[in-house]
Amino acid sequence: MLCGLSFYKMNLHRLLVYLLFVIINFFGTNLTLAQSDDSLHVLILKMQRGENDNIRAIANSEFQRRFLDSLNAVGSYDKTFADFKNVSVVKSEDNSFKVYTWTYPNYNGDKYYYSGYIQIKNEKTDSILVFTLSDSTSVIMKPESEKLKADRWLGAVYYAVNKVKYKGENFYVLLGWKGFNQQVTKKVIEVCYIDKGVLKFGFPLFKSGSVYRNRMLYSFAAQATMSIRFDNNGKKIILDHISAPKSKQEIDLSSQSGPDGTYDSFNLKKGRYVLDKDVDARSETAPTKELPVPPEK
Repeated sequence: MLCGLSFYKMNLHRLLVYLLFVIINFFGTNLTLAQSDDSLHVLILKMQRGENDNIRAIANSEFQRRFLDSLNAVGSYDKTFADFKNVSVVKSEDNSFKVYTWTYPNYNGDKYYYSGYIQIKNEKTDSILVFTLSDSTSVIMKPESEKLKADRWLGAVYYAVNKVKYKGENFYVLLGWKGFNQQVTKKVIEVCYIDKGVLKFGFPLFKSGSVYRNRMLYSFAAQATMSIRFDNNGKKIILDHISAPKSKQEIDLSSQSGPDGTYDSFNLKKGRYVLDKDVDARSETAPTKELPVPPEK
């Protein structure tokens, strides 16, 4: 009888220890996750408003590392990350493509740095591929004609995406904001796709006159605002026409350029966007909300 009672007490003790371990582990894990989210918010703030360039760069590197861990976690594809201020999250309508991009200015506000990740869902296996985007703007000499990869990326903060098919292949057309310096801002129409498991940027989907371009890049005065948006379920891209002052000299007048009140559009024809100038931009559909300019120091 005494042996049976001792056995019962021993098993009860083991059960209580086990339950205590489960409870501690459960709440400890949740606390860690909550603290992790809080720390990511702190890093975002340091990126944007750190008191020197070194603090901002270190905060960005640490945010990249921790955010990548989050994106590799089970269930991350279904998480919105909507509470991450200044991180743009854009998803394709077919739920197969998600892009996360952000920027931060240097302390003087005369240069912007870009980072990002892309998740692509395999339609057959439902598995997720995560690609790290590395900004190489400073070494890309011909941005409208070069073909790029994730480790050689024309940095931008994307605010809209549209999936198109060309010759049976899927391409994702991205609209992006690209702060450049205190005088010039840029907008980009980019295209990316998967080729044999490799994420690539740039494909001749855009026809301007007789020339096909891998992407479109527009430069204008930082004080101006240029609108680029999808329309008619992605069959059109409506954009402000940018004009520059007339000059006989071959100099860059981007800092004096801006919308002139007319509009152009790219119209989807057989899987490619063809430019039409001076179009009627009125539409029954609401324009896509564009990402606000990142805060200054």
